[in-house]
Amino acid sequence: MAPRQRTPPRTASSDEYVGPASFAESKPLVSVNAVDLSAKPLCPNVDRPQKVGMWRAEVGPDKKKTQSGSNVSLDDRDSHDLFNLVALPCLIILTVINYDWNSVLGGMGPEIAWTDRFFIPYWSITMLYFFVDLFWVRLIPTCVKEPGDIVKHHIAAMIYLIAPVYLPEFRWCMGACLSAELSSWFLIARRVAFLRKNLIPTAVTWFLTVMFYASWIVIRLMLYPYIMAIYVGKARVVLDETGTLMHWPVIFLPVHFILCLMNFRWTLGLLYPILRKRFQSAAEKDGVCEQLNKN
Repeated sequence: MAPRQRTPPRTASSDEYVGPASFAESKPLVSVNAVDLSAKPLCPNVDRPQKVGMWRAEVGPDKKKTQSGSNVSLDDRDSHDLFNLVALPCLIILTVINYDWNSVLGGMGPEIAWTDRFFIPYWSITMLYFFVDLFWVRLIPTCVKEPGDIVKHHIAAMIYLIAPVYLPEFRWCMGACLSAELSSWFLIARRVAFLRKNLIPTAVTWFLTVMFYASWIVIRLMLYPYIMAIYVGKARVVLDETGTLMHWPVIFLPVHFILCLMNFRWTLGLLYPILRKRFQSAAEKDGVCEQLNKN
């Protein structure tokens, strides 16, 4: 009787599992040779910090790194911030030199203190800035958090800027409204300094923060409603004198009202994270106290 021939065992290089008969129908394991060691890591979103230059923020190697919870590209926002940090001071300087600051410091209103000495270059550079920034945001919407609001604001501002050309008596309001760009500059500079806090002294960041909130409150929450009150007062005088509001200057009323609403909306957006953090901290503190009382 011939001896029974045995099937030789599979070698270790085989792709199938060699084991008891109970595992004969089980799914073969993946071979070590089949593993692609060049594949991406299991946690692709975890980026190790890398050394960067003075301007670039500290982000991972991905050039299109996005801000957490938004569609903002940090590289796109950095480029847009750099543009505004250079362009906005031009508008701010032209705003300053078009006012008589002795009258301003003497308590005179913006209408009386306006000199109108450099209106044409002031108006031209302002329109150019809004046009370039509008085109930038439309072309690269990932450079800002809310591109829709920025587009609406710039369109309203450009419509607003047409009126001072034909109504010289209202040119003072152009300078008063464009003073809000001071708070915009401090907002951007504060964000840039905060993202580079390992390179910029803390005192500079605190100074920019204080100046941002101070300019925001004084200009956007106080000056803008004050200008709105002046417009309403002028409209009432015109209505009493002519019996109608069908006059070109009346266009200032709805446009400026829209800008006031946008300022208040952005203010709520600034306050919401602060209030949420405060209420969450209070709620967590109350929860801890309840747990201690139960124990």
